Amino acid sequence: MRVVPQGARLPWGAPRLRRAARTSSRGGVPTGWVVGWGLLCIQLGQFVGSVAAALALTVVHGDLGLAMLSAGIVFVILIIALFAMGSGSANTGWGFVKPMEEADAASDFEKAGTRLARRCRLSPREIEVFFLLAKGRNRAYIREELVIGDETVKSHIKSIYRKADVHSQQELIDLMERESSAGEPRGRG
Repeated sequence: MRVVPQGARLPWGAPRLRRAARTSSRGGVPTGWVVGWGLLCIQLGQFVGSVAAALALTVVHGDLGLAMLSAGIVFVILIIALFAMGSGSANTGWGFVKPMEEADAASDFEKAGTRLARRCRLSPREIEVFFLLAKGRNRAYIREELVIGDETVKSHIKSIYRKADVHSQQELIDLMERESSAGEPRGRG
């Protein structure tokens, strides 16, 4: 077995494999089961597609009929992907990407973070790092959680500090607390 030295660059698929292994280990499911079920689903999809194609060729005659059938199948698959597998809501997207709206944020912390991120014009990846920093997480944790390199984490942190006009993680946390208390509704007095 080949051992990769610390800090060495891995092939593009390696971080994804590490993330899948970590995800399966968190849920208590063996990695082999996760991979096995994934491969089984792929094989079943290919089998069902082959059987459907064989049946379609016996029913449909001519190139035009086959083209129309193919277009119909693609349309049905897209509709299923958009509505059955996603939320189907125009406000939250199709379940994959959520817009940065304060109304979608679940807590005051998230609302304050969303306001700060918008005001500082942070990139989507910087927003992920920003929330972890604001929760008090260190560089090593962020690197493991987001599956990125240490230099990349340093670069994101430096950019966040510059854009937020802070010089330390504690200043960032204090800024979040101020933003959170500023966003709370005031009672009638």
